[in-house]
Amino acid sequence: MNSELRDRDVGRFGRFGRFGRRAESHDTSPLQRPIFAPLQELTLAEAAAARPGAASLLDIGCGTGLLLRRA
Repeated sequence: MNSELRDRDVGRFGRFGRFGRRAESHDTSPLQRPIFAPLQELTLAEAAAARPGAASLLDIGCGTGLLLRRA
């Protein structure tokens, strides 16, 4: 994203914009346990199976960090 677009979005939405407002309640959503938790467990199991004994995990920063904290 070029700096002009970034500056416009920061001015319009604040530092984190719509995501920042949603992120505040995302991890405590009633949907977290029945929908997101099973998907997170599957993701972690697939990662562990792909790299058994891996000592590190790369978080690309797309989300609130809940999955990384579960790892």
